[in-house]
Amino acid sequence: MSNIVKGTTKSGFKYEIDPGIINSWEAMEYRAKIEKGDAGAASEGFRFILGSEQLDRILEHLRKKTGKPYTSQDDVLEIANEIIEAALGEEEAKN
Repeated sequence: MSNIVKGTTKSGFKYEIDPGIINSWEAMEYRAKIEKGDAGAASEGFRFILGSEQLDRILEHLRKKTGKPYTSQDDVLEIANEIIEAALGEEEAKN
């Protein structure tokens, strides 16, 4: 069982993630769909990896930060990738 990684992104979002989920079969299936050009798979994959509640908190965090009623794809990808990279770094450090 993986340890939960906790941290804070550059923009101040506090997160928790299980690094093991990134290398799961399900995550691999999302990556395969993305590589085949399924744009919706990125959104579904982030929701799977980060969890619905946490992804919703990310979106709200970004809306508050920008003052806009929507979030840009680039902002969401940046923060999600930052969390995933931190979790991968933690997982690699264990091995």
